[in-house]
Amino acid sequence: MASATKPKAWPETLSSEERATRAKNCVEATIKRVREVIDLNEQTARVCVDDTLRNSLPTGSPAVPAFDQLRFALYWFKVIRLVSLWDPVEENSYSIPTVLRLVDDDDVIAALERETHDHFAALTPRQWNQSEDPELQAEIDRILRRDIADLARTEAVKQRHLIRQVIEKAKQRDDEATTTSIRNSRNYIGHHIQHTRKEADRQRQNKPPLESPTYRDVEILISTTIEIAQSLYLAVNGCNYDLNDMRRISTEMAAELWGNCRFDIEKS
Repeated sequence: MASATKPKAWPETLSSEERATRAKNCVEATIKRVREVIDLNEQTARVCVDDTLRNSLPTGSPAVPAFDQLRFALYWFKVIRLVSLWDPVEENSYSIPTVLRLVDDDDVIAALERETHDHFAALTPRQWNQSEDPELQAEIDRILRRDIADLARTEAVKQRHLIRQVIEKAKQRDDEATTTSIRNSRNYIGHHIQHTRKEADRQRQNKPPLESPTYRDVEILISTTIEIAQSLYLAVNGCNYDLNDMRRISTEMAAELWGNCRFDIEKS
């Protein structure tokens, strides 16, 4: 009796063109959520790292623990949103691993490569001065068409290499111990639990316990997430999305708000 064929799991059920299209939509939604994390990070830098506002509160005031609670909530909401960008692959998830799964396929990469090639191959050469000599003009046109064809091939190959590079880099980041540690700590904030599944698994496997993530660990993950998200966007959509410029704008907005914030609380 022949064994039953195991049904394909998502996204293998999609064609390469469907996966490429879904990847474009997914990376577009993911990059918006990266921007949200950037905004949150700049807010926490002014509230949670800079002690200027906290030190302006009167010692012993009930406002001090209230402000500390605000800092705690703001910081961990940022971490929750950051880690969600590295959530496991799901059909309805806007996460970096989901984008990676969609594009990590030879046929999908070939489809994106063809799209890039066709885009550049369709460019119309611009020549400011037409030659009055028909033979010379025909030769000029031939050279321009050849140059565009060469450009199309070059850009297509560049995109293929970029996709491969960003896939490998993102996989390494997702597997790193610090990412696992930050994700594990997020679970304590999101759930009322004694221990996480990850900790229970490690204990059964006689592995050492996870270390608590530091503030620097979170900052490194944010910077790496920005870098990978930018590269993914360029690799999949074929155009740049400058998240570093977004970060600069977010820093200015946070400084404008919190730099002009004052507490008028009398000493008790």
